[in-house]
Amino acid sequence: MDLPEIDLSKVHSSEEKQKLCHTLGEAASKYGFLTLIHHGIEEDQVRKSFELARNFFSMELDYKMRFAKSRFRPRNSNSYRGYFPVLEEDPSKKEGFEFGTCSKPHPEFPETLTWPDVPGMQEHLMAMHFSLSMLGQRILSLLSLYLGWPEDAFRSDFQDGMSTFRIIHYPSTATGASEGMTGSSADSPIRPATSHSSDTEHPSEDPGAEQRFSTPDHTDSGFLTLLFQDDCGGLEALSPAGTWVEVPPRPGAIVMNLGDILSFMSDGKLKATRHRVRAPQRSRLSMPFFYEPKPLTKIPDVRQPDSRATITYAEFLREKILSFGEYAKTR
Repeated sequence: MDLPEIDLSKVHSSEEKQKLCHTLGEAASKYGFLTLIHHGIEEDQVRKSFELARNFFSMELDYKMRFAKSRFRPRNSNSYRGYFPVLEEDPSKKEGFEFGTCSKPHPEFPETLTWPDVPGMQEHLMAMHFSLSMLGQRILSLLSLYLGWPEDAFRSDFQDGMSTFRIIHYPSTATGASEGMTGSSADSPIRPATSHSSDTEHPSEDPGAEQRFSTPDHTDSGFLTLLFQDDCGGLEALSPAGTWVEVPPRPGAIVMNLGDILSFMSDGKLKATRHRVRAPQRSRLSMPFFYEPKPLTKIPDVRQPDSRATITYAEFLREKILSFGEYAKTR
C-alpha cells in the first residue's frame, strides 16, 4: 500500500485550496498517515539537520549527559526537553535530544535547556523548528476547514506553544544498544535495553516481535507529528485493512500523522494511526516534530470520552509523560 501523497504547492486559487483541503482531509480520515511534498522546507536544510544530529550522537556519553533531562541528571532543571539515553526499562531502544521554544513556560515545565556546542546546531535546528511550526499551523488550518471549523480555530492556541523537535538515534541491532554511546556516565549508568513493557504498547500479534522492534506499536498522543527519516527505513504503519505496511523514506518528503487529541476532537473523523519502528540492522536517524499548543490550552479530557470535561494541555502532559521511558520518574 502506498501512502497518500499530498502536494502542498497547489494553492494558487480558491478552487485549488478547496481541493487540497478535501484531499488532505480525506487522507487524514482514511489513513491518518500520509506523505507531504513541496512543503516549503529545502532538502539542504534537512540534510544539514541530519548531519548535526549525527555529529552530536557520535560524541562521548559523558558529554551528551551534560544536556540530559533531570531524570538522568538530577542537577539539571529541564524535565521535558533535553538529552535522553537508551535505558534497559524503556521499550523504545533509542537515544535522543529534543528542544523547543516557549517564552512563557508553565511552572511545571521550567525548561532551562543548555545546548551542545556543536557548531551551528542551535541556530540551524531552531530555524527548522520555526519552519515546522509554520507548516503545522498550515496543516491544522486546512484540516479545520475540512471539518467545517473556522480556518483559524487553532491559531491562537499554538502561537508560542510547546511544540517539540526531536532528533533520534536508533542504534544498530548488530552492535547493540550501546552504539553511539562511546563513554560512561557517573551520573546515570546506562545499560543496553533488553525489556519490552510500556503503558502505551499494544499487545503484539507476533510473540517474537519484542526482539525485532525498537519502538512498539502505538499512536501519538498529541495533535500532529511531522517526520523526517534517513534512508535506513524501519517505520511501519497499520493500514486500514489491518496489515502492517512500510513507510519508506523519500528524499524531500515529510511523513505526517495525527495524534489522539486531534482525533478525539474531530469525533474520530480524523484518524490516529498505530505505527512502530523495526529494529535497524544499521544505525538509524529520524527527526519528528510534535506540534503542540500552549500549556494552558483547554483540550478534551480523553480519559472521559463520554463527557464534556476539559483539562489543560499541561495537565495532559504531566500525566501522559509518565508512561514514556524518556520522561518517566522525572518528579
